[in-house]
Amino acid sequence: MHANSAASPAAQGTEVYHYPGSSEGKRLAALLQARLVAELGTADRGVKAANFQVLRQTGCPAALVEVAFLSHADERRLMCGYAGQLAAAVAMTEALGEYAASSSQ
Repeated sequence: MHANSAASPAAQGTEVYHYPGSSEGKRLAALLQARLVAELGTADRGVKAANFQVLRQTGCPAALVEVAFLSHADERRLMCGYAGQLAAAVAMTEALGEYAASSSQ
């Protein structure tokens, strides 16, 4: 989990990354993205593939979550407050539970 930032204070939204070619990582990322956007009401920046070390150097499905932009005033308030942090945690927990349930079938 990570908080994004950009030079432009207008940049906003949630995006989740997976390792290119990892179908399970992509499925996990899609579940996380959908739950976070629905729970937080952030702009949907989509699911993206990236060759990040934290995604590449693992032997299991992995996703890097960019919850929101700290450089955007409204999203910074959301992520600095308890309610926003709790909403993000609940969304990710639900997505992980859904992923685990569907993987064990």
